[in-house]
Amino acid sequence: MAGSARILEMGDWLSDVAEWLSSAPENPVVGTIVVGTILSLVVLGAVIVYLLGEWGDRRQRKRELKGLLQILDIEIAANERLIRIFDARPAWITRAPDHSLQSRAWEDARVRLAHLLKNRKQFDDIARYYGTIQAVEGYRLLDTSAVASDEEHRQQRVKQQLRLMLELSDAAKGHIRKHVPDASIETSLESRGERRDPT
Repeated sequence: MAGSARILEMGDWLSDVAEWLSSAPENPVVGTIVVGTILSLVVLGAVIVYLLGEWGDRRQRKRELKGLLQILDIEIAANERLIRIFDARPAWITRAPDHSLQSRAWEDARVRLAHLLKNRKQFDDIARYYGTIQAVEGYRLLDTSAVASDEEHRQQRVKQQLRLMLELSDAAKGHIRKHVPDASIETSLESRGERRDPT
């Protein structure tokens, strides 16, 4: 808005200059050249202001996308650790607390990510990962007062989904790395041997 107002003010000023120059009786060709030059500079200035604004907006959107993807990366890494624990100790599948597999960051960011992430396949793969996480978490938390055989059946059914969840996790992290190559703190912790055993 402010840029448009300045352009309008500059247009009014340019009109005044043109009127003044055209009223000068000496050399109308010089006046026309001056007016043309001033007009060209004004147009060039307006284009530069517009392009700088677009460049700033694009940088801001890119920074926002990176931030949201970093948050998702942290959540995916936490889920991946838990999935590996479930694989090693199937009894934890039904005994872990509610909402152990997290999707909160995704729920908070998905609408904005749909706008910022231009690659549809990347968005769809991340959404598929979170859809699977939510489905498994819901199934895992079915009636916990059920008999032991039902609990074992749920453990087996979830255990069958763990490999798929890890594959979807790898795909989602791969897409995140395309935008944020150094996203995960997990990699640096594991390389330094600081990964903790869940027991």
